[in-house]
Amino acid sequence: MLLGIYVLGTGLLAGHAQLVLLSLTAAMVWILFRLKTYRISILKAGIIFATICAAGLIIGAPYLIPAYHLKQLSERSIPLSLSLSQQEGLSVFDGIHLFFPSAELLFPWLSSSESFLFIGTLPLLLACLAICSKQKSPSLKLVIWGVALSFVASILYSPLNIALHYLPVFNWFRVPSRWLYITVGFLALLAGYGADNLQDRSASRKKIIQGTIFVIVALLIGSVVLSLFSDKIISFVKILYERAYIAGIVPIMTTHAWQVLAFFVHTLRNSISLFNPSILITILSWGAALWFLKKAPELSFEKNKRYLSALILIGSFISITTITKLAPRKIITEASPVVTFLKENMDPGYRTFSYLGKEALWEYEIRNKRTNTQETIEWYHATLAHNTGQFFGIPQVTGYSSVATNRQRLFASELGTTWMIPLNNQRTIRDNPEKYISERIQLLRMGSTQYIISPYEIIHPLVTEKFRTESNSLPVRIYEVSQPYPHVFPPEHIICVANEKEALEAILKTATSSYVGVIEMEECPWKTMDQPSAKINVSNTSINPGLISFTVKSEVPAWVIINESYLPGWHGYINGEETQIHLANLLFQKIWILPGTSEVVVRFKGINQ
Repeated sequence: MLLGIYVLGTGLLAGHAQLVLLSLTAAMVWILFRLKTYRISILKAGIIFATICAAGLIIGAPYLIPAYHLKQLSERSIPLSLSLSQQEGLSVFDGIHLFFPSAELLFPWLSSSESFLFIGTLPLLLACLAICSKQKSPSLKLVIWGVALSFVASILYSPLNIALHYLPVFNWFRVPSRWLYITVGFLALLAGYGADNLQDRSASRKKIIQGTIFVIVALLIGSVVLSLFSDKIISFVKILYERAYIAGIVPIMTTHAWQVLAFFVHTLRNSISLFNPSILITILSWGAALWFLKKAPELSFEKNKRYLSALILIGSFISITTITKLAPRKIITEASPVVTFLKENMDPGYRTFSYLGKEALWEYEIRNKRTNTQETIEWYHATLAHNTGQFFGIPQVTGYSSVATNRQRLFASELGTTWMIPLNNQRTIRDNPEKYISERIQLLRMGSTQYIISPYEIIHPLVTEKFRTESNSLPVRIYEVSQPYPHVFPPEHIICVANEKEALEAILKTATSSYVGVIEMEECPWKTMDQPSAKINVSNTSINPGLISFTVKSEVPAWVIINESYLPGWHGYINGEETQIHLANLLFQKIWILPGTSEVVVRFKGINQ
């Protein structure tokens, strides 16, 4: 039972209601299978399960109640986790902030994204013990296969994931991320078997200690390697992706695989470090938990009811006071140790957005009392849009498009600014573009929402042409812009897009750089033979210390997509008339010009610092 609550903590601290409910279900199934071992009646097990469910639902309430969430989340003054991977759910970490505002500096393992690595470490360790056990029952083997297969299914383009698209299953099971939730449930069951092995008096204490030391040493070595070589690893993978794309091996590349790699590398590099006190706290927590499990004769509620009751009461109190705001509110200020630490130490390329500039970011965060990095970015963009009178939006690259999109609309409504919302569903576009078109056009007809044609729609001429045809009859103005080069962008870098010159310049003025470049044009090697060649004229090139300006003209309709690694570029549709482009003078890699289905690449060469 203790293990079930511990596994439940993985979901609670991450703020994901799906993980909470799956962990609860897995823990309950485990209890029912082991009733004889733990001498718990079905009635008692049901009461315990209902109690934990109540606590979990209270903590996950903002995630489960959209009306409360959308209205209150942006107004709360207590800081959310600084992680971009957790934007919409209240968590226990919010309650800790009430009493210890700088908690994430000393205990970063408590923050939401890292909770999967640290808070979930004990269940993972126990799962490893179950896998390594010599005697495996048929049910244990079944659970091990469940973990393996569900994890493989969660990997985009894996053989199992591809097979699911051709099997008569519900669409829910075709989404890779959903299989991670199922994996968590299987891990909870597997951890239960590991705890059984741990409680076996014949189990070798030496093996348990050796296994724990091995895991800790492996994490330390991995963190050192990633700290030293993470940039090279990321660059190498980017090159592989780029070459695969050019060679036609991956004609439609998504951000999913890159997101997984970048999230894993950045999280480990910033959270697991020899110089980070969290690793010491983690090791101590592992040792204490394993010692407690080893000493406890049984994992029964009767033996540990005081500890479990205290845990449930404390968690419920924190969640209730957080949600109802009964506890004192802590408002982030310029003197906050969190802001001071981040302003002095945080890498502007991680969890902050270097094209905004650190000073502008923190200035807006303090001035507008926006207490989450992601919220700050969105509020900054909303304010900038309002001040310049332009329309622009932010592509969703974090996976929570519905919640983040609604928050953007909320900010825009506060400022009286019309907002362009990038709504894209990559799987729907790929599998059923006609359905995607009808759904989005229906959405556009419902209100005055501006719309951004997203990256996948560029690759689908049917979608793009249909929107262009329908635009005259819609009560909105459709801007055809895109997030550039989507398959090489790490998820924590939101790329702001706009096709209005003034708005673009306002964004680019916040970026500073001393790079200079020279434009050279060449044809792309995979240009199709049945399409007319793109004759792109590039003229009036002006290279200044902070800005590159040039004019582009095409004799045929063409998309122009310019990217600069992690920073914003320019994207637009050109045809016949000269189009002037202004860019921050940064390390530009490529300009993609796509007339129909043929492509031309404009490269920036001769770059010097």
